[in-house]
Amino acid sequence: RVRELNQAIEKMTKAVHAKRTELENEVTDTQTAQIELDRAAEDFRALHAERQNLVRQWEDAILSMKQRDHAIQEASRLFAARKKELRIKQQTLDE
Repeated sequence: RVRELNQAIEKMTKAVHAKRTELENEVTDTQTAQIELDRAAEDFRALHAERQNLVRQWEDAILSMKQRDHAIQEASRLFAARKKELRIKQQTLDE
């Protein structure tokens, strides 16, 4: 009877050791996966910030182009008005 109990204890000890080893392996795998996930999240945040910066630069460039376009249109109107004034004065001088 004692021998059977000792064999059962030994068998259970081996099973516990095997499960403990299995648990340690799972913990290691989980920690590795968590590190990879954290790294991926960090890379994602960096890329997202980079894209946001690029979008801001594009928006600034578009705003700048609109302002320049407006300035060009205003200069064109002013040029046309001055050219008309010059034509009128030239016609007056020619008469």
